[in-house]
This record gives sequence, structure tokens and C-alpha cells, in this order.
Amino acid sequence: MSSTTIERPLAGDEPPSPASTRGRARPGLRGRLVSLPLLALVSFLVLVPVGFILLAAWVDEVPRPGNISLSPTLDNFRVLVADGVLKAAGNSILIAVGSTVLALLIGGFLAFVTARTNIPGKPLVFLIGLMPLFLPSYVGALAWSILGSPGAGLINIAFRDMGVTGPVIDAYSLAGVVAVMADVLRAVCLPDDS
Repeated sequence: MSSTTIERPLAGDEPPSPASTRGRARPGLRGRLVSLPLLALVSFLVLVPVGFILLAAWVDEVPRPGNISLSPTLDNFRVLVADGVLKAAGNSILIAVGSTVLALLIGGFLAFVTARTNIPGKPLVFLIGLMPLFLPSYVGALAWSILGSPGAGLINIAFRDMGVTGPVIDAYSLAGVVAVMADVLRAVCLPDDS
């Protein structure tokens, strides 16, 4: 029988403990000397233009470096309550909320179906849920503008050839924009009456 002896590692062979390596991750004086001027430069390059934009909102004339007049006024904010701006802001909020709710419903349904049911073709359904990640949004929007244009969209032309009058899909309506932004694969959007 041979005897085996277990040797204890020497003090220098042990890996350093996490407590002894904490101080090494901090940048020293050299790191601070490099980062402070860069932080000051980036702050200057960001804050000065932002300051001019904020100042321009409150004065009559556009402020220029070396020619700043301080005559405060609130007339510049009247643009925010104009009819067109309020309608555009309302449409933007409606589109954002509508497309978010629709995308959550579609994504939640696909997640539920793939995680909690035993449907055939589960990997295909899983990939259908991931497809909007692979397709750039610009390509999808361009495709829907070609397919769902009310006058010359390919789907509307096909329905017109079958005898259906009027646009069947209007990708430029409020419902069409919501459907395209929610990445609905087949959106049947009736045109607005407005």
C-alpha cells in the first residue's frame, strides 16, 4: 500500500480573497486626473447648447454667444396651445398608448401560448413572437406603405380587381399606424372618416 500525503498550499500560492481585491478596482490619482478634464469637456459641450435652448424659450430674440438680450416673455409658449399642436399631441398619445396596448396583448398572448399550452408547432409560435426583433422597423413600415397604401397599395389593388370598392386597408389612418407600430402581421384597418 502506498501512502499519500496531502500537502497544504503555501501562503503565496493561495488566491487572493475578495476582501483584499476590493481596493484594487478603484481608479487611482492617475485615473481621476484623466477623467475630470474629460467630464468637464463633455459637460461644457452638452450644457452650453442646452442653456442656449432654454434661454431662447424665454426671450424675444434668439440668443447668440456675445449677444444675449434678457427680455423675458411667455409669448413663445403660445405655440404649444395652438389647435394643430394639441391635435398632433393627442394623436401621438393615442398612437403610443394604442400601439403599446396592442403589442402587449399580442406579445402576452404569444407568451402564454408558448409557455402554458401544449399546442402543436410551439417552436414556430415562439419564432413568430421573436420576428419583430429580426425585422428592422423601417423595413416593416416601408413594406406596409407598399401593401396598405389606400390608393396604390398592393392589397387594395387586389381587392379592387375582385370588385371591392374603396380601400380595404389604410396604413395611413390612425388605426393603421397603431397596427403597424404594434407589429401586427395582418392588420385590417378601416379608413378614417376625418
